Amino acid sequence: MSVTREYSNLSDTLSSARNSRIFNSNKDYFPLDAAINSIIGSSYTGEATEVLASNSYLSNDLRRNNISDANFTQASLLPDLTAPISSIPISANVGSSIQINYQVRNQGSASAGASFTYFYLSPDFNLDSSDRYLGFDSVSGLAAGASSQESATLSIGSNITPGNYYLIYYVDGNGYVIESNENNNAFGAAISITQPDLTVLNASIPTSARVGSSIQINYQVRNQGNGSAGDSNTKFYLSPDLNIDSSDLYLGLDYVSGLAAGASRQESATFTIGSNINPGNYYLIYYADADGYVSESNENNNAFGNLINITSAGNPDLIIQNNPTAPTTASVGSTIQLSYQVRNQGAGNAVASTTRFYLSRDTTFSTDDVLLGSDAVNSIAAGGVSAETASIVIANSIAAGNYHLLFRTDADSKVAESNENNNVVSRAITINTADLIIQNATAATTASVGSAIA
Repeated sequence: MSVTREYSNLSDTLSSARNSRIFNSNKDYFPLDAAINSIIGSSYTGEATEVLASNSYLSNDLRRNNISDANFTQASLLPDLTAPISSIPISANVGSSIQINYQVRNQGSASAGASFTYFYLSPDFNLDSSDRYLGFDSVSGLAAGASSQESATLSIGSNITPGNYYLIYYVDGNGYVIESNENNNAFGAAISITQPDLTVLNASIPTSARVGSSIQINYQVRNQGNGSAGDSNTKFYLSPDLNIDSSDLYLGLDYVSGLAAGASRQESATFTIGSNINPGNYYLIYYADADGYVSESNENNNAFGNLINITSAGNPDLIIQNNPTAPTTASVGSTIQLSYQVRNQGAGNAVASTTRFYLSRDTTFSTDDVLLGSDAVNSIAAGGVSAETASIVIANSIAAGNYHLLFRTDADSKVAESNENNNVVSRAITINTADLIIQNATAATTASVGSAIA
């Protein structure tokens, strides 16, 4: 900044004008207080270092007469902060953080004190009160000609509407530093503020499921927004209606990796219908980004549901299937081998049980039948089959005759079955007495009457 004032007398001293006011283009002034005793010659260049004050106007402080004129020129030695070099992302998601790298340079002729760089989002390149303030960066003082590499991390608030903006950074945004040029402090670049929008498409779920059973859900997550979406969770519920609330039954979640704008991903999840769930009609609701990790342009299109009928778990039902293998004859005291299959043809899982084997005079089990032995059977899921074998001894106390060999599954009634009357099958078997023979006998070939032989 420089100004020229006319003096009316060459002998006037500068000290007589200590209360004079020197103005800049904004009509701000600072008192002239330089250590110069007099003006010699027609003009003089001096310095003023006082702080500018606002809204004062030039008065007739300097004495004038008609003898002669001389010029005084105020030449300023001021800093000049600027920041033309920066790195700004071309796009950012609502709710995300961005990093700005830029350089502040003092291209003036005096050192600059500490300052702040302010950052804004603006629909144009003109800063005004409607622009969105993002934050600031503190900049240390800079010597004349010096530069400082700066960086700032800024959050794109969730209240910012997606669209095209200018990201403006305003050096010395609070005006702490008096500069020789106040019109080169604002810089910026175009930035697109985007926002993802997750939704669920093409879900495939069963129309019914049994309590205690597992179901598989296949579905597609699509990001139909114009910004990338980070990782999220889809959560699944059983609800009597299509509104999710605390009374709904949570089934589980499916982790969904991030999706670029416009991208889709096929997902699948398997869940168990817990035993605490009452049979009835429900909506199976699948809720994209249920935890709200992703800031979306539309938060009202994330939950969808389909009707599903939950039926009673039912009970298991154990049977002996496929004609068990057993010998048709056996001798008293012998050991026989049995093989058979236990099938759970019921709707529920069967816990571990015991198969017992009996000899009976008929095909019906009764308490007077003769127990031969038993076989432990592990738990069997609904629809499952367990192949079993057993070795059974025909006790010496058993009388010879025709019998039925009974296979009685869940003989101890450990399993609550839907049908308790189909647990016994039989096979005909004949039990023979022991067939004793003498073999490999040795004896003397001659003997005398009255003698002993060995």
